[in-house]
Amino acid sequence: MTNAVTRPFLCRNGFNSPDANYTDNDEVMGLAHQVKTVNGMRTVSDKSALTTGEVARFCGVNFRTVIRWIERGHLEAYKLPGRGDNRIPVTDFVSFLEKNQMPVPEELLPQRSMLLLWSESRGGELAAIGRCAGWEPLVASSELQLGYLLGVHQSAGVIVDTPAAQESIDRLLVGKNRGLELRIRLCHQPEVEKVCAGWHIVSWPSGQQVLVNLLSEFSPGSSVDNGSV
Repeated sequence: MTNAVTRPFLCRNGFNSPDANYTDNDEVMGLAHQVKTVNGMRTVSDKSALTTGEVARFCGVNFRTVIRWIERGHLEAYKLPGRGDNRIPVTDFVSFLEKNQMPVPEELLPQRSMLLLWSESRGGELAAIGRCAGWEPLVASSELQLGYLLGVHQSAGVIVDTPAAQESIDRLLVGKNRGLELRIRLCHQPEVEKVCAGWHIVSWPSGQQVLVNLLSEFSPGSSVDNGSV
């Protein structure tokens, strides 16, 4: 028999929710090992899916309420093999919160500092440029891994150097309620600088300063109001 576990949820407006109790042992254990401490506060670590217990904690409701949302089609989820535990993709949960005009927890917002990189030969060089501009670069070893990292991490920017990689990212973002604040594709044609379908096309290496300027403008620490790309 599962022992009841009571965890009060402090909403972002400063009020405790009386319904924020849940008793599913698997969900509680899953939450226990997937949180980390940041500046003294416990937050869910960066990952692609949440348990019903975590969603309940964020919303300030009982985990059974989350299950009802799933069963009624209000919240997208999938079942794990075996016991059939529910997992809710982070992107779908954020969409659910926004659709219902509920506050999105800060730890689920895009990590503005994350910059995904894919280049056949210049990954290290691009990473150094990105790091100097205030980003946290993450270099993919292949286009396949780039797609995986895009799904797992709440990234704010991406740099690729092939049209195929650009098309792959566009396909992955179709139907998603989030985008990338900065998308850059490097090309090897001289004197090319334009914006096409949300992508900044930058000549390389002649346009290196253009790249530096873009990364600095959209940097998480920039005071410029960039808007969305």
